[in-house]
Amino acid sequence: MLIIFIDNAIKYSKHSTKIELTIEVSEYVYLKIADSGIGISEEDLPFVWERFFQVDKSRSVPNNGIGLGLSIAKMIIEGHNGVAKIESELNKSTTIIFGLPYIKS
Repeated sequence: MLIIFIDNAIKYSKHSTKIELTIEVSEYVYLKIADSGIGISEEDLPFVWERFFQVDKSRSVPNNGIGLGLSIAKMIIEGHNGVAKIESELNKSTTIIFGLPYIKS
């Protein structure tokens, strides 16, 4: 699932931009992946986790896939009792935040 999120961040960002990964530990181990790519419109945000949903319907991104990656990633996260959300602003950035339960040994 990490590969899915990082691949999307790279695929939908312009060349030579930064993609930032941040880890925070609390009741979950949160990983935040932030890019400065094409962003997602507010009206599309509720649907990004659905199978076959594609943000870039214009096919302007080569090899943009068939829209299964985020759906699969969310199923993996939920299968491990995790949480996930996406924050985005069209033409500016997208941030994916997911957390998996933190169990101290």
